[in-house]
Amino acid sequence: DNTDAYQISTSRSGVPGLDQAAEEHFLKWLADRAHDRGMSIGLKNAPDVIPTVHSRFDFAINEGCLHSGWHGKQGASACIDFYQNFINERKPIYHIEYVDSSSDTSNINRLCS
Repeated sequence: DNTDAYQISTSRSGVPGLDQAAEEHFLKWLADRAHDRGMSIGLKNAPDVIPTVHSRFDFAINEGCLHSGWHGKQGASACIDFYQNFINERKPIYHIEYVDSSSDTSNINRLCS
């Protein structure tokens, strides 16, 4: 689940020295091991590593991009921008938003069109 563990402070993760490059190396290794065993593998969140690891993953799971935003960007176009590599490769992206009855769903409708 925490494919962006390098962004968590070492006091919380308990993994001193974990940086983005190490995380990318691990994710590539993990994807290769899954494929070696005939399994598909998905990348959950972690927009910063998408450009480097997307080719190794079969699908993506995007959780909360519309509501929470990433890197100061909000809305459907921001989410689409982050996952453009998956879109270009025609790989599925499963989008999850946690909404209630008062939530504005216009961005969700645009993202799913």
